[in-house]
Amino acid sequence: MKFKEFQEILGYKYESINIWYLVAISFFTIIIGLVFLLKKNNSNNNNTRSTQQQKQSTLKSKKQQQQQQEQQQTTNKPNKSKTPSGSTSPLTTTSPVLNSTPSTNNAGNSSSSSNNNNNNNSQHKLFIKTIKSCGDVVESIKFSPDSKYLSFIGNDRNIKIFSTESLFAKTPTFFNLQLPFDQASAFSWGNKCIYASLKDSQKLICFNILDQKNQQGRSYEQAWSVSLDCKTIIKSVCSEINCPYVLTCGDDTIVKIWTTKGQLIQTINTGQIKNFMAAVSPLGKYFGVAAFSSEVKIYEALLKKDGSLDQCKRVMSLSGYKTSVNSISFNNDGTKILTSSIKDEGIKLWNINVKYQMDVDPELVYSIKSQSGKLDIVLISPDSKVFAGINQLEQTISFYLLSNGTLIDIIQQAAHGTINTICWSPDSKYLFSGGSEKLIYIWSNPLVKN
Repeated sequence: MKFKEFQEILGYKYESINIWYLVAISFFTIIIGLVFLLKKNNSNNNNTRSTQQQKQSTLKSKKQQQQQQEQQQTTNKPNKSKTPSGSTSPLTTTSPVLNSTPSTNNAGNSSSSSNNNNNNNSQHKLFIKTIKSCGDVVESIKFSPDSKYLSFIGNDRNIKIFSTESLFAKTPTFFNLQLPFDQASAFSWGNKCIYASLKDSQKLICFNILDQKNQQGRSYEQAWSVSLDCKTIIKSVCSEINCPYVLTCGDDTIVKIWTTKGQLIQTINTGQIKNFMAAVSPLGKYFGVAAFSSEVKIYEALLKKDGSLDQCKRVMSLSGYKTSVNSISFNNDGTKILTSSIKDEGIKLWNINVKYQMDVDPELVYSIKSQSGKLDIVLISPDSKVFAGINQLEQTISFYLLSNGTLIDIIQQAAHGTINTICWSPDSKYLFSGGSEKLIYIWSNPLVKN
């Protein structure tokens, strides 16, 4: 059959058909088939390679497991290295200083020196332990006159009060004295009470500390609150056991004297440009003010026949500095006072047990230059044998003999932040320090064997 006859049978009426068109279609069909076969072959090869890689990784993991088992068997063998005495012992060393510190609990409010291995201060021979401040910066630390409580203020609205019996326990016990929607700038203990100055409301507030919890379940209750009527922040609140008054020292030149019931008795203008701090002698007979000027003014509290405060009178002045005096501290019987100046790094001890009524000036016992740099704060121990000084920014604490000013010891890097405050324990065995690190450090008195 001819091709044209075939066209007619199929119903085509074309006169001719291009044979090359059919050839092209056949060629492309063959190409597509070859491409499909190549892809299938590549997929099979990839599957084979992945299977081989899985086998290789399995072999490697088995080898690693065998090596780890061999290493564990090697490390589990007892170490037979001998100590100098000839006995076998593991290759471990312990610090005798760290072992001598009381045991503490990581989950509690205290942390032992073993938790501070990265801290140089934890290796110092005078280091005892640290107490966590519950997340607050420590601004000021004070002991109660009866030695039952250690308290401090931070940057929150509480005064934290610890039981001294629990300070060396695994978890020291404490309670929060909640301030009324405000922060304390300064505080002090009285006879079973706490006086505090409030920053925002500018009030002087008093809380009685109770022997037993009240009906609200609190160990304290507010006694009274009065307006400070001041223009600047209060730097110091001072009182002592059996002291008939409370002193507040402002950041300006004003010092106010209050009764223990919150009644304002006297307002004193020191006239010294700017007050830095104030301190009261035991029983409150004298108080002094450290200020911007080079003169330290000493005032005497004059009492009435019934023992209540009559008025305060300036009776002495301590002079001899060329620059500002930033810190003062009385000894235990109020007969001597220690002063320090940041700018000239000078420390002076004065005898104020003189007949000032006859215009006798205080006696300068000694004048020395600090061997540990500038001292922002100086504080005499309750037994009047030692005084401690701190350099706030360089984080150093130094100890000196009060009798002659001899340097006993110095703690370099006593904190990892600014040191804001120090406080002696009533028995003079320990020094407490605190600051921006949110820890309270406990140090041993270098003259006392604990």
